[in-house]
Amino acid sequence: MKPNGRGTGLLLARTVALGSLFASFLAGTPAGAQAWTPEGRRITLGGSPLLQVEISALVPEPDSASPLPSNVVGMGLAGAGAWPIWSPDASKLAFIAPGGTLTILDKETQKSITPETSAVSPVAWSPDSDFLAVVLANEAGGLKLKSLHTNGDMALTVALPFAKLGTGLSLPLAWVPTTDNVIIAGGDGTKTDLYLMEQGQVVPLTTTGDVLGFGVSDDGSRVRWIMKSRNTHYILFSIYEMQLAKRTVTKLNFPDRLASVNPVPNKSVDAVVSAAFSADLSNIAFVTKGGPGAEANTNALFVTDVRGSRTLLLARTTPSTVAPRPTIAPKDDGGPPAPPALPAPLGAASPGAGAQASVASAPAGPFGLASFSQDGRKLSYLRTVGEKRYLFFVRLESNERFVGLLP
Repeated sequence: MKPNGRGTGLLLARTVALGSLFASFLAGTPAGAQAWTPEGRRITLGGSPLLQVEISALVPEPDSASPLPSNVVGMGLAGAGAWPIWSPDASKLAFIAPGGTLTILDKETQKSITPETSAVSPVAWSPDSDFLAVVLANEAGGLKLKSLHTNGDMALTVALPFAKLGTGLSLPLAWVPTTDNVIIAGGDGTKTDLYLMEQGQVVPLTTTGDVLGFGVSDDGSRVRWIMKSRNTHYILFSIYEMQLAKRTVTKLNFPDRLASVNPVPNKSVDAVVSAAFSADLSNIAFVTKGGPGAEANTNALFVTDVRGSRTLLLARTTPSTVAPRPTIAPKDDGGPPAPPALPAPLGAASPGAGAQASVASAPAGPFGLASFSQDGRKLSYLRTVGEKRYLFFVRLESNERFVGLLP
């Protein structure tokens, strides 16, 4: 049979896209390039091979007058890929191998299975570790969400009504505890909204198109998200929360301005390009562009609590070989704007035949978006200095900082 030219072209385009995806994640700058183990003592990094670092092997970060450490930390794991995510019971590690191959590695047996070959997202594990969900590219150039048993058997497949995953998010999808549902961030063009995959149906949760990051509460009752500001010189970003059962939305009392980020309009960052919640939804890590005394393309990594009362500067792109010391900003106050309108019910829409699938990515720069430990008390991030890649670790409560050189 003569091959269909259009089908061959789509397959080739998808293969090229997946290859570019994998190559970019091996560079160490994308979101999802690192994952804490559930007990909080190790960090697993994407790469070739996968790398696991013991937190105890990191050394105190030197002051700005001293060089970064030269001791190499980390042990290679079986397999190579991006987006490593541990199951909540720590028995399995899921990651995306070259070509978009979903790989599930059993920690005890060191054997792996590869149930899918067109993955374009990290996985979201169910809290009981019995299921996982992943976004796949389909033959028509669109996206679909698939949930699987840990043995690779399919549980559910749902066509998604958008062509790309949200950009700049640490994880674009999350399992809703106590349910079989998954929340996913996606959209078309530059828009990103939240969608609930509820019993096989796609339910839109937001319609503003400006979601920067989101998280789901431990009991599955609430989803909290960060709404992008149209002008960070006046409002840094806004935080909203929805009660999933009633679909009621409230805005958290987060200040419009933070003293170390956008204190006044002429001394403000120019944009917040990505954000991530800690698992307990109490802290936010975010990456900015521009800012006071900075070049237009300068990036900075901050972490703040959801009240905006304590803000740490973790890293800024500078000619220096040492990341700046975090500084604690004073408490800020601000008034909330009106909450966004709830979306109308969604019909049975699906991506058109010409839709182009794309994947979640983080902003380019010398460091990736930070990753929180499960208890929300620790944070890690990657930073490239020259041609060397370092892993930084911060205890948020005490502001103790550690670092290690990666192979």
